[in-house]
Formats: sequence, C-alpha cells, structure tokens
Amino acid sequence: MLPRKVRRKLVLPLVDSKSFPKLSALAFLVLTGFGTSTDSNAGESPHKTNVTNPFEYQPFTLSKDVSEVSVNYRTRWSRLTGFELSGLHWNQFVVIYTSSGLKTYKRNFYEHLKQIEADDEDEEYDPEYKTYPVGSVMLKENYLTNEGRPGKPTTLTLMIKRKPGFYPQGGDWEYIETDINGKIIIKGNGGDTAVKKRCASCHINIADRDYIFSTFLTEPALHAHK
Repeated sequence: MLPRKVRRKLVLPLVDSKSFPKLSALAFLVLTGFGTSTDSNAGESPHKTNVTNPFEYQPFTLSKDVSEVSVNYRTRWSRLTGFELSGLHWNQFVVIYTSSGLKTYKRNFYEHLKQIEADDEDEEYDPEYKTYPVGSVMLKENYLTNEGRPGKPTTLTLMIKRKPGFYPQGGDWEYIETDINGKIIIKGNGGDTAVKKRCASCHINIADRDYIFSTFLTEPALHAHK
C-alpha cells in the first residue's frame, strides 16, 4: 500500500470524464486495485485496464438478466453523474447511468431544486414531476468509500420500468442487484420482502418523482439533449 501522505494527494474530483486528470484516474485505479491484480477471475472484464479514464474501465461482470437490458451501457447510455458520495446508499460512492430516461431525470432534477429553493424562501411551489417511459433502465454502480474517496466496486443496482400492471403500487419498477461477479442478490418488485428491505422501502417515499432519487446531475448529462 502507498504511504498515507502519498494516498492523500491522490484525490478524485467529481468532474466530466473528458477533463479527468490523469492523476485522478491513477488515484481511482490505485484505490480500487484495478490494473494491479493478478487474479484474472476477480471482476473479470474484456476491457483493458491500462486506462487514464476510470469510466473507460468496466469492473463489473454482467449477469444474463442484466446484460439483456444493459449490454455496453457505459458506451451506449447517458451517464448522469460522476463518482458521487450518497448518504442514501449507505455512504457509498455511486455512478448513475440511464438507457432512455435522461430527459425525465433532468426535468425532475430541476423541479426538485426549485422545490428546495422555494422551501428555503418559505414560498409555495408545486413541482411538475414526470414519469419515466416504459422500458427505461436506471443503473447504479456502487463503490465502497476509502478515506473519503471511491474504493472497491461492490454491486450493480438496476431499476427497470415495466409495462403498466407489473406492480402499480411501486410505479411498475423492477429491481435487480448483482455483486461484482454478476451473482444476483435481489430481483423482483417492491412487494418482495428482500427488495422492499434493501431498496423499495426508501424509493416509495418519492413516488411523486416516479420513485427515482434525481439528486445528482453532472457533466456530460447536464448539457445533453437526448
């Protein structure tokens, strides 16, 4: 392990991948152990590891259930965030992608900000949140926190907007979570005990935003028009 003074200098800023400093990318690779492991079965990925941009490296193995709806998501989908520290998700760092929900996510993000601003000014504001199109997939990469920075990747979490009638009490969302090797941890709707305990019991509190916590938004999604 690197000396503490050296590791403190390897700070990972939450910025657009196009301007991601090489030093910050090195910090991510060092802290997560990417590119240094000799175990070919640990987080096996077809992508090369000698990269300067951590968003070009795929540390997760996709299960069949996940790959059917999210193959090549890092290159085909919209990335909504950088590495964000999320108190809503056990103080882990998260990176969020969406297949076709960018427009709705951005709308709800700004409506939520307007509501917060109105509350700060003791004013009334009735946000006009939108629901996501059927087939939309929200994917969240989860990383442990290592001394205030992103650490090792842990799980992938997906929310898939199913057709009306799938589970109306939970917005017709299906939840899937896998570990880094693609093993299913939970799969089902908000009525399933394991799903409710791990995910749905929190998401039910934001039904007005169609059950999606639209609390982070960064480049390049900020100026995207898809």
